[in-house]
Amino acid sequence: MRYNSASRFQYTEREMRLRVGALLPHLLLNRLRHGRYLDVLAVHAPPYGIHDLPDRCHSGFKSYLWLMQHFRPRYLLHGHVHAYNPRQVVATRYGQTNVVNVYPYRVIDIEPAAARQPNHRRFRRHRGLRHGRTAESIDRQTVQIL
Repeated sequence: MRYNSASRFQYTEREMRLRVGALLPHLLLNRLRHGRYLDVLAVHAPPYGIHDLPDRCHSGFKSYLWLMQHFRPRYLLHGHVHAYNPRQVVATRYGQTNVVNVYPYRVIDIEPAAARQPNHRRFRRHRGLRHGRTAESIDRQTVQIL
């Protein structure tokens, strides 16, 4: 959330809504190509009301809530809110999305899409297979955030 004018990487809620809107064509294209919108969304700030704090510089974005409701990523990974207290909640389920505060780091193993969707045939026609890669190497998804 924008809390001063010193940084060009701070956004108001309206500016973030426009940035989320700019993702829509890409998400729709992913759905056509791969049968799903997205698996992992990595952002800096948390969604509004999930892992955020009441002060202005640590408040989350409502735009992310809308995105999770409509496009249902498996994971939304964020940082920004430093979790020093071991009792502080760092993982929350919101609809079908696992929201994870990855500060200072988290290692997340994600089940390959082929195991989740065994009958998804579009995957086999992926152009990457023409370049000598196997379906398993394309679909192996391990996210390591350091």
